Amino acid sequence: MRAIEFTATFTQNRRRLAAYLREVIWTIVKQRGPEPRYAAVSPIPMRVMPPRSPELADQLRAFEEMCRQSGFPLTVQRRVILECVLQRHDHPTADQVHEEVRARVPEISRTTVYRTLEALVQMGAIRRAHHLGPASRFDANVGHHHHLVCMRCNSVVDFEDPRLDQLPVPDDARTSFKIVDYSVHYAGLCPACQKAERDA
Repeated sequence: MRAIEFTATFTQNRRRLAAYLREVIWTIVKQRGPEPRYAAVSPIPMRVMPPRSPELADQLRAFEEMCRQSGFPLTVQRRVILECVLQRHDHPTADQVHEEVRARVPEISRTTVYRTLEALVQMGAIRRAHHLGPASRFDANVGHHHHLVCMRCNSVVDFEDPRLDQLPVPDDARTSFKIVDYSVHYAGLCPACQKAERDA
């Protein structure tokens, strides 16, 4: 008889304890406010990515395949840096890339941008445009082409001419220099700077 009474008392106390815990938990939940049903967890806060053109999407897929084949880890930072260079046609400097990428990945450092750009050059995903001012500039156009360089604002425009691609290169026997590539840079004034000069 005592065993039955003990069991009944234990069961009743357990129900009271469960009801008390539910009440406490519900009070805490109400104080905290409603939780979002889905919580997106990302180690890097990013702004909304701009829409990509089909051409850009193809270039990024080709880069992903290049990374898989070379064993180059494809991180969020590297993808955003490459996408930034691919979307620009003004041959940006590393500092310009860093400034733009920071708007989407605020925590990214200048060092990370510099190292990633160098790695992308080594992979052949982008090119370094040589002799276009004191700062290194980067070019998403990896095909053979030439440049028009403004001496006033330092803007750089890609220029293609089949005749320039057929220029003879110096004989390495005479120069002791093995030439593997070349590009022609025409220096002058861009249309905007010409207009500013006329209006001055």
